[in-house]
Order: sequence, then structure tokens, then C-alpha cells
Amino acid sequence: MRLRQKQNGPNRDETSSSGFEVKYLVLFFVFGTVFWQGFLLIGLDPTRTSFNDNNAPVAQSSSSSSKSGPNSRQIANISSDTTSTDAVFSVSGSPSTSTNRLTLAQLTKNPPVGSIVCPPMMTPIYDKIVQQQDNINTNANASTTSIPKKKIPNIVHLSYNSRCVPTDVFADGIQKWKDELPDHSIYFHDDDAVDRLLEQDWPEFPNLHKVMNCIKYKGAMKVDLWRMLVVYEFGGFYSDVDNVPIKSFKNGAAIHPDDTFFSSSDGYIRPCQNAFAMEPKHPIAVFTIQTILNNLLNMRSMRRPKVVFVTGPGAFGDGYISYMRLAYPNKSEEELLLPGVYKGFMNKQIHKEPGGRPWNWLNPVGSEIIEHEGFNITRKERASQISGLHHWSKKVYWNRFGEDFSCREYLYRLEHPSTDNLITGNWTLNLS
Repeated sequence: MRLRQKQNGPNRDETSSSGFEVKYLVLFFVFGTVFWQGFLLIGLDPTRTSFNDNNAPVAQSSSSSSKSGPNSRQIANISSDTTSTDAVFSVSGSPSTSTNRLTLAQLTKNPPVGSIVCPPMMTPIYDKIVQQQDNINTNANASTTSIPKKKIPNIVHLSYNSRCVPTDVFADGIQKWKDELPDHSIYFHDDDAVDRLLEQDWPEFPNLHKVMNCIKYKGAMKVDLWRMLVVYEFGGFYSDVDNVPIKSFKNGAAIHPDDTFFSSSDGYIRPCQNAFAMEPKHPIAVFTIQTILNNLLNMRSMRRPKVVFVTGPGAFGDGYISYMRLAYPNKSEEELLLPGVYKGFMNKQIHKEPGGRPWNWLNPVGSEIIEHEGFNITRKERASQISGLHHWSKKVYWNRFGEDFSCREYLYRLEHPSTDNLITGNWTLNLS
């Protein structure tokens, strides 16, 4: 009886009702799984994401989400499109702004041509301003062979202590920049222009003015910081005043339209500090300025600073490596410094040429030997003597003895005056 009852099984009505429920439970499970996987496939979490009017996903702000992921290592605030070369970059946690800072024309205060009278063997220098044309073709039906607009502006920054510049080597070299780069504006920054830039507010570099109290060799160390700031603020090409546009530079055409950074390499394969170019607000400039300010604060000797490493080519190389490592974290420093064209952090194109003779920017006439006041010296040495300038290494040598401070000690003494540290305020170097 039991076997026969099992074979007959339940009646027809019971079978239909049970099968109906099972089928729909299976279908509900399948469609639910597909629906959930669809959200995960497009990278959305339906429990944590809302949508705006354009059906674009909008991240939910949450204290718990800010504790995970790369936020714990953030060093910059980047706009939502991190692959765009126009992304806003700031180290202060808010978008960088320079609306209250001076323009290039306000900084250099170019005087009317003919208004400067210089001593013998000196030549007055004036800015050369070229009205920049927007060479992006906005006509949708135009030919595709239009020249794209360069990311690095056609600006050259040159600097010297005065607008009266030694004619030999320096003034002649400046004229070459004007002649061989007809589509570039040439801005000349004397000491007053350098000070005007440095004295402005830099909220993205909050310790700049404080740390600058530790710079006593102003001819070199101050200009090292200034050159990074001026290129950070305005972009363009910076060159030392004793350089000339070389053949390899191709009158500026060596800089590709998509380049956001350009330099050749020095003898240590670092980016060349005496001739380089960037777009405005470039991370390499930011990281280099941060490196310089940090090096200054940790400087152990204000009297005998290691200028090359504190503010000079070593600091520039460290800033460059810090940037490149963000895109290539597994490469060694030597690999990160290799010449080439790379896509770096924020998808910015980095163009670094090799060094050597083809990229020697120095004006060749500067090394010629001449007789001056009974001595055989180079033309460049004579030019420096005429203007009363001396290389920073000589100044450090002249001041190698005497009272000395680390930067941190010096700043503490300045900010906490007492009867036993009055020497701080009167502490000077022989810089003549």
C-alpha cells in the first residue's frame, strides 16, 4: 500500500500549485542576480550611489568612505576629470587661484624703449611682447591640418639683477632669443620684478615667506625658488641669461604641442635647471617648490649651504622624480630620469631630451679668453665683473667662518627674541 501510494503521488491540483511557486521563485532569483551584477559591472553600488539630472553617477559623501582608498595618501586636490591636462591642481585642499596676483606686465614693469641709460659696456634690456594668437581652428568644416595650440605658452623668462646688462655675452644672448623666437614673448625680470613675485601671497605654499628668511645667498638661492614660481604661475620657457637658443631647440619647435613639460638633461641626467619649460600650475613645479621649501627648513648651515641640493639642480631633480614616481611607482630613480616622452601623473605628456653637446645651452662666446685689466679671463667672467656679480660658490667660500645657524634655529630665534639671541637680527654675510 505504501509503494502504490507513492507511485500515485499527490493529486493534480497539489502538483500545479507547487510547481507554480517554484518556477517564480527561480525566476525572481535569476533576474535579481542579473540586476545586481549589472550594477556591479558598470562600477556602481546601488546602495551608495545617487544620480543627477543627467543620469550621471554622483558619489555619496561619507565619513566612512573618506577613510579608505587613496585618500589617506592624497597630496593634491584634483578635479573630477583626473586624466585631463586642464585639471585643477592645488596642494592646499582647495582649487588654486591667482586672481589677486600680478600679471607678467605688472611684474616686469617694462619701461618705454629708450628710457634707460646704462654705463659703458652695458646694454638696456626691454621686454618683447607678442600678441598670442589662438591657433585652435574652431571651424568644424575646416581642414584637419590646423596647427594645434601648444599647452606650454610661447613665453620666455629671463632674469638679471638689473635691466642694464653687460653687452658682451649676456645682452647679445638675450637678443638672440628675441630674434630666433619671433612668435614668443620675452619677459625680462630684474631684481625688483623677482621680489614683486616672491612677496605676493602664496596660499598654496603657506610657509614660503617664513622659510625665505633663511635664504642669505639671494643671488642664487632666491632665484632658484623664483624661477620655479614664475613658471608655475605663468608657464613658458625659463632660461639663464648666459644661454642662447640652440639648433636642437628648433626655434621652439622642439617642444611638442602636447608637451606639458620640456627639458634637456644635465650631466647627472636630471632635468636641466638652466633651461626648461612647463605649462602653468604643473605638478613638477609644485613638487619642486615644496622640495625647496622643505630643504630650506631642514638646512643645517645657513653660512655654508649645499646650494646645489637645497635649492638648485638637486632639488629640481627630486621634484621631477616625485612626480614621475606617481605614474611609474616600480621604476628606480635612474629609470625615472631617462630621456624620452612619457605620460605622467594626470596623463600629462613629459618630454625630456638627453644632454651632451647638442643640448648645451651656454652661449659659446662666453668661454673665449680675453685680456681685461691686466688679466686673461673669459668673456663671461668679464661680464660678471662689469655688473658686480659673483658666483654663489665664491660667496660661500668668503663666508665659511663665523657665527652660524640652522634654518630652524634661526627662525626660532627670530620668532622668540630675547637678550641672549640679539645676534640673530644682525646676522649678515659678506656678499659684496
